[in-house]
Amino acid sequence: MELEGHVGQTSIPRTTPEGAGAPGREFSVVRTLRRRINALRARYEALLAEVKELRRLVRTYEIDPLTKVYTRQAGMRHIGRIVEQAREEGNDVTIVFLDCDGLKRVNDTMKHSAGDRYLRTVGKLLRGFLTSKAAIVRWGGDEFVCAVPNADTENVGWRLRSMQRELARRGKKQPYGVSFGLAALNPDEKISKAIDRADGHMYEQKVEHHSGALSI
Repeated sequence: MELEGHVGQTSIPRTTPEGAGAPGREFSVVRTLRRRINALRARYEALLAEVKELRRLVRTYEIDPLTKVYTRQAGMRHIGRIVEQAREEGNDVTIVFLDCDGLKRVNDTMKHSAGDRYLRTVGKLLRGFLTSKAAIVRWGGDEFVCAVPNADTENVGWRLRSMQRELARRGKKQPYGVSFGLAALNPDEKISKAIDRADGHMYEQKVEHHSGALSI
């Protein structure tokens, strides 16, 4: 009975509800996560900037800044890939060797800025008249080499004769013109050999016609 008298007066200890104090810990965790997210975002942005710069450097190395076509070394790698794929699929590849006629004369009589404009025009027209899959390479000062997949010499010759006409139309004080030679890449033939053959055809036609490798 005594015990019953004390029941109402007994103090019941207060227990901390489960999770009490969690809001403070949650805030700390969230703040830490946000710091990590911000750090990762900064790192990500830095990596993006680095990738962008590396791509710019690669492009500078691979693309001739004046004509906007492949540099010689990068272009040969690209031609190699085109030839490999064409041979696997049994398709034609036509090699072009093209020379800008009278570039030295243009440089001597109209300054080098006119010569640069001449080369830019040739590069732009090659990109426009050949197929989008063609590899167009600035081979030397006034020379270009191209590899055109899935196209025979007749088709490529027609395209380049059309380009010759357009180039002549664009010439003003000094006529623009190009000479070109073509070579169908033979099975198992080295690319360098096909380029030499196209170069030989270009030279023969230049001597014969004194202007375009093929008459317009």
